Amino acid sequence: MFKFLKAQTGLAIAVLALTPSAALADRWDNIRSSCSGRTLKVSAQLMDIHWGQSWEAACARKSGRGVGFGITRKADRCINNAGMWGEWDLRNHPRCVPKYEWGEVKESCSGDGVQTVSAKLFNIPSGENWEKACRNFNAAGAVSAKGVSGRPHRCITTAAGIYGEWDKKDVAACTRKIRWDPLKKDGCFGPNRQVYSARLWDIPAGEDWVETCRATNGPNGLGKPSRCAKDALSTGVWGQWYTNERCAKPLEWGTFKDNGCVRDMKTPDANAGGISGEGFRSYSAVLYNAGGDWLEACRKARVRGRAHDGRILDTSAPTACVLADADDALSWITTAIIGAGTAFIASPTGPYAIAASGAAIAVVSKGAEAGLFELIDANLNVWGIVWVEDEASCGKVDYGSGDAEQRFDWNNGLLNNEDRATVAMCPQNASSVTGDLTCACSGDHTRSGTVWGSDIYTADSSICKAALHAGKIDRKGGVVRLQMMRGQRRYSGSTRNGVTTQSYGNWGKSYRFE
Repeated sequence: MFKFLKAQTGLAIAVLALTPSAALADRWDNIRSSCSGRTLKVSAQLMDIHWGQSWEAACARKSGRGVGFGITRKADRCINNAGMWGEWDLRNHPRCVPKYEWGEVKESCSGDGVQTVSAKLFNIPSGENWEKACRNFNAAGAVSAKGVSGRPHRCITTAAGIYGEWDKKDVAACTRKIRWDPLKKDGCFGPNRQVYSARLWDIPAGEDWVETCRATNGPNGLGKPSRCAKDALSTGVWGQWYTNERCAKPLEWGTFKDNGCVRDMKTPDANAGGISGEGFRSYSAVLYNAGGDWLEACRKARVRGRAHDGRILDTSAPTACVLADADDALSWITTAIIGAGTAFIASPTGPYAIAASGAAIAVVSKGAEAGLFELIDANLNVWGIVWVEDEASCGKVDYGSGDAEQRFDWNNGLLNNEDRATVAMCPQNASSVTGDLTCACSGDHTRSGTVWGSDIYTADSSICKAALHAGKIDRKGGVVRLQMMRGQRRYSGSTRNGVTTQSYGNWGKSYRFE
C-alpha cells in the first residue's frame, strides 16, 4: 500500500513500504548428493536470504522442504563456504545400500570328501571394509546354484580382491579312494618285533607317495605306518607296521663266508670309523627275514653259529651292516624271475625287463610282479659283517698307548680290558664323514670347537664337544658312536653338561650319537 508523507517542504512523497509478507522468500538450490558408505550425504545452498539477516540464522531456522530425498527436517549442519550451505546425513539410504554380487565362482577339492566353492565379491562401496562386507554377505546367485548357503566359512583377501569360501562335505567327487592291499607278515625288526606291510594304491595324482603313506591309517584298525618306503623300482609305496609279537619268520643268517684278513682287503668292509683291521678276519652273510628298516634290523640281529670254515661266531650284533650294490641285487632277482641275460629298468609306466637281445619286455604277469616284490622284500641285499680276532693268520693286534688306549669292542659295544681293536681319534667335525662312525675323544677335544643343535647336530659341529653336550662322554673323553643323518630344517641350541650349543636354520647334513 502507499503512505503519503508530507515533507517539510510540503510536498507529498509516495513511499513503497515492503511488509514481511511481501519480502522475497529464501530457498534451497544447487542440491548435491553422494554416498559415504551406507550414508547418503545431501547438501544444498540457501538462496535469497533477506538483506540484513544473518546467513547462519537463516540456515538454522530453514526446514529441508524442497531439498528432496524425503527431507523435512532442518539441516544437520550449516556451512559458510562461498555461500550458505545446509547438509543432511541420511543413514542406510536405499541409494547407498551396496548391491553386492558374487562372481568368478569356482569349485575345487580341498580334502577327503570336501569340496570348496569360492567366489569373488564385487560392487563393494568405496571406503567400506572388504572383510566385513564379505563375512556378512550370504551366498546368492551363481554361488547358491553350487549348493551352498549362508555366510562364507572364510574370506580370503588377495591382490585381485576378496573371495568368500564355502565348504561342502561328503562330496563323492572329492572322496579319496586310497586303499591298502591286505596285510602280509614280513620278517622281524629285532627280537619279537613282527613287521606287517601293505601296498598303498590309488594315490591322487600330484601327491607325494611316501608323505601320503605316512598320513594314511592302515588296514585292520592299524594306525599310521611305522615306516613308509618305495620299492626298489619306484613303482609303488609300502607301509610297514612294527608290532610287539613273536615273529612268524624270525631273523636268520645265511652261511658266513670268509673274506680274508681285513688288512689285506682293498676296502675294509667295516672301516667307516678308520679302525685298524690289523689282526682281524672278516666274515659276511646275508640276513634273511629282516622287516622294516633293513639296516636297523641287521644291527639288532644276534650272530650265533658257525662259519663255513668251522669258525664259531657268537656276538650280540654284527660288526657292521651294509646294503649290497642295488644293480647286483636287481640283476639276481630278474634272473630268477624272467631268466638269464635280463636286467630291470625303472619306467613311469611300470617295471620292464631288457632281454639279452635288447628287446623290452613288459612285466604283465601279476604273479611275476608279485614274485619280484616278494624277493625284494626278502632282503637279499642286506649283509652283516663280523670281525674276528685272528692273530695267527692276520698279524698281532697293536693296541697302542696314550689316547689310543681308548678301545672299542665291536662285538658288544663296551669298553673293557679285553678290547679287540684300536679306535681312531675323532675328526674335528663330521662334514666329510659318509657313514656311521666310531671314534675316540680326548679330554682336550671336548673343550674346542662350536656346536649347533641338541641331540641332533649339524655335520660341521665339533664331534667331541657335542658328545659331551649329549652326555655320551665326560670331560676326560671317551669313545662315541655317530650315526649320520639327513639335514634338518632347524637346530635348537641348549645348555647341557656345561656345554652351550647354538641354534641354526636349515643345514644339509646332520649326525647324532647312538
